Amino acid sequence: MKKFVCNECGNEIIDRDSRKRNYCSYICYWNSLKKKSSWNAGLTKEIDARVRSKRKKDNFRYELISCKSCGKIFEALIAIHRKYCSKSCAARNKIMPEEAKNKIRLAQTGIPETPEAKESVRLGVLKKWCYDPEYARRVFSTRGKSRDEEKLYEMLEINFPGYWHYVGNGRIVIGGKVPDFVNEEDKKIIELYGDYYHKGQNPQDRINYFKIYGFNCIVIWVSEFKRDKNKVLDRVSEFA
Repeated sequence: MKKFVCNECGNEIIDRDSRKRNYCSYICYWNSLKKKSSWNAGLTKEIDARVRSKRKKDNFRYELISCKSCGKIFEALIAIHRKYCSKSCAARNKIMPEEAKNKIRLAQTGIPETPEAKESVRLGVLKKWCYDPEYARRVFSTRGKSRDEEKLYEMLEINFPGYWHYVGNGRIVIGGKVPDFVNEEDKKIIELYGDYYHKGQNPQDRINYFKIYGFNCIVIWVSEFKRDKNKVLDRVSEFA
């Protein structure tokens, strides 16, 4: 057992270690360093040779760096010249040549990146949508109502209880298309179009498509529904 006094805080510490200690903790040690002035304060490399020799050792010091990808502040050696805090941030900002992307894609999927291969994949998926309703149900099985669909469904349930059913989760697939609200007995469909996702689309195309399969359809825009719910209710009442 040995007693010593901390040079920074003045506390008397009892330590089992026989080595000489001047500070009771790292906190006191770092606080003491903050008070000391740098050995090269006021000196330049032109007037002092020690400054010139010390510059090489500065590469082994740490500095705080801001990640160029996520903005996180991290500590790294000056000599390394790091720009990113992790490998994931570096990969996210790495510009990969198109040839390398094609090689990776070919190794993972076995499908070359050519216009013919893209068209083949597109036709294969389209065929599944049109002729395999179970495929569409699996894709939409985890999909729930959006916020706007929920509000429209509440309005339909209040005014037409039990008449309209939400099938946007893939429960019903008509010609490879998944409608939003359906009445199977009267063969009627209500589609809710978001202004962002359906921008530039002609609602009449969807109406004509469902008509081929014997279903009458109306399309309601989200902006229209938010602007005047009573007007939308009148449209649905006339349609039903």
